[in-house]
Amino acid sequence: MIDDAHNFKLAGINKKNKGSDKHSDLIKNHINILEAVIPAIKKVSKYGTERQIKNEINKRIRECQNILGMWGDRRSGILYFEKSINFPEVKDKNKFTVEHVIPVSATVQRYIDGDPIPIEKLIFNPIALITTESDKQLREKGLAKSGHDFDFPFRRYKQVEIEIKDLHGTVINCENFSIEDHFELIHKVPELQEVINEINDTKSIHTIQKTL
Repeated sequence: MIDDAHNFKLAGINKKNKGSDKHSDLIKNHINILEAVIPAIKKVSKYGTERQIKNEINKRIRECQNILGMWGDRRSGILYFEKSINFPEVKDKNKFTVEHVIPVSATVQRYIDGDPIPIEKLIFNPIALITTESDKQLREKGLAKSGHDFDFPFRRYKQVEIEIKDLHGTVINCENFSIEDHFELIHKVPELQEVINEINDTKSIHTIQKTL
């Protein structure tokens, strides 16, 4: 494998264990569970109800990202990497950290507050692989869960001079790379675009938001 392009592929699925080998089926299953669980939490929870709902949404977003190989240990579906990372080494958990470019907690809060962006789209928010040293820098500067910009998500990295490249090895401008640019990149990755097309069902979008 050459070092100037990431060997992108969606995470493998064991159909025998999961019941389906389609990523879209498993993601829709999590969305359907979320649709059912939120009303149940509101009905039975007496304490910390909003926190329980946030935790459930957070969990489902991460589970879906793990299905795609964007989150967790497999890392084959990540689209962004710190510039210094050699692509063949991406699975080294001692050197690198998977990081949500927009913290999931911020994404969930915005969704709870009524942002019209559907949960199906939030699942595909940018995720980057950065060095453990850079992750430490973000934490020391108080930027691990703050300092984010929803429209220009990589600006948080620019504050600590983290340089980012995409899966093709192209260095992005962290100041000006927009969320629209991110989804444009996704559209150019056939495997991801196919999954998005398959889960593009507005029924679940409206049903979940009505339960909040």
